[in-house]
Amino acid sequence: MLVIINGYVSLSQLHTQFYYIIAVDLGASIGWGLIDGFTYVMAESIDRGTRASLLRKIQSDKNLERSIDEIVEELDDTFLGDFSPEGKRNIAAEVLKNSSLASIGRQRFITREDLAGLISIIGIYLTAELSFPSPTSFSPTSCSRGQYRI
Repeated sequence: MLVIINGYVSLSQLHTQFYYIIAVDLGASIGWGLIDGFTYVMAESIDRGTRASLLRKIQSDKNLERSIDEIVEELDDTFLGDFSPEGKRNIAAEVLKNSSLASIGRQRFITREDLAGLISIIGIYLTAELSFPSPTSFSPTSCSRGQYRI
């Protein structure tokens, strides 16, 4: 955001057209939104792959104790991590017992939810960049004369 504010000031001092400043602002907002959005999509894809890999691992492992230990480790990263060790092992045993009912399904690199998240992130960037500083704080005449108001 600071880069955009500095860009407004610099461009206005170069007697740049008002619409050019707005175009630069929109381009920067969309660019940063795409970068963050693709980062979000990649993280979600990696998480799905990790969950699918864990499910395959516990479904194929013949050693029940090792499978329970794997599940208990994963529980530590959830709200179930606050349970006692015995409680976590009981939960893990129940998960293992029902793991045969779980299916991995069709693995997709990008899902609809990921695309919705990407579009939301771009929208957040556009909203933030266009509301502060507001483009209406610059008038086309003050920018063309090299005068600006923030």
